[in-house]
Amino acid sequence: IDPSHICISSGVTAVLDLFFFATCDPGDGCLIPAPYFPAFDNDMNIRNEVAPLPVQPKDTHTYIPTVAEMDAAVDEAAKRNVRARVLLITNPGNPLGTLYPEATLKLLLWAVRREMHVLSDEIYANSKFGYVAQNAVEEKLLSPEMVAEFVHTAYGMSKDFGMNGFRVGCLHTKNGDLLNLWQNMGMFAAVSNDTQHALAVMLQDDTFVDFYVEENKRRLKNSYNLLTSAFTSVKLNYMPACAAMFCWLDLRSLLTECTFEAERALWKEILEDCKVLLTPGEACHYAEPGFFRVCYASMPPEHLQVACTRLTSFVEKKRRKRKLSSA
Repeated sequence: IDPSHICISSGVTAVLDLFFFATCDPGDGCLIPAPYFPAFDNDMNIRNEVAPLPVQPKDTHTYIPTVAEMDAAVDEAAKRNVRARVLLITNPGNPLGTLYPEATLKLLLWAVRREMHVLSDEIYANSKFGYVAQNAVEEKLLSPEMVAEFVHTAYGMSKDFGMNGFRVGCLHTKNGDLLNLWQNMGMFAAVSNDTQHALAVMLQDDTFVDFYVEENKRRLKNSYNLLTSAFTSVKLNYMPACAAMFCWLDLRSLLTECTFEAERALWKEILEDCKVLLTPGEACHYAEPGFFRVCYASMPPEHLQVACTRLTSFVEKKRRKRKLSSA
């Protein structure tokens, strides 16, 4: 990687904000496969007035939209006079905890051929704990010219290294206009020299970094296995994950009806009864009620076990009540 292609800002949120400022006009849109990280809405909309355009995939095994579904999303946006200028993906994914396979390249090529910018948010890139054979998305595109102009990668220190408060994010791009813009506009969200120096010292310690990354993967895998074993014990379905710190949980069987109102009621009941906070699928712009994001990496295993016990007990209690009421 050529260091001159790296733009540094105070967190990936700042990176996204400036990226959308550079690539979009107010009223433009950004395609995002759903479900997706809820905060993306604010990142693109609050200052730059870019509209999020969720793409709802019909394939619930991979949650990867087809080219036809992308075309339909662009056409639907055009009916509202919204021009799709960016395709934003998260790889590894939030909230799914999965990676895009190489077959997804056709979506990236589809976007580039439309002269649409592709931004791959890879903030969980070093938190892959399952088998993966994929590289960063831009390494797989065939044309260097297309990569240079339209394909960009974001990374930050908040997730893999747990350094949220340091506020360090970066954009890798070969687009000359973006690089020039960052030279001028990047000063409004700069990272302090002290922080940059501290991180440089840490990252130059190869022994520590190698140990930390591998230990983080080991702990993530152990926590993921603990969580999913609990779900399996009460026959709850979930999306198998291999990266990041999320599990996409299917609780449709516990809804009183197939509505987002019922989803919100279930979310509140779990919070009040179990003291466990989940993210509703509605917040992730998923079209079908009853799915929840579970974040499992912010606590030691013994605390996670308590949460799992409360959740599984809650599920069993709900099922007993439903069985009695239908008897």
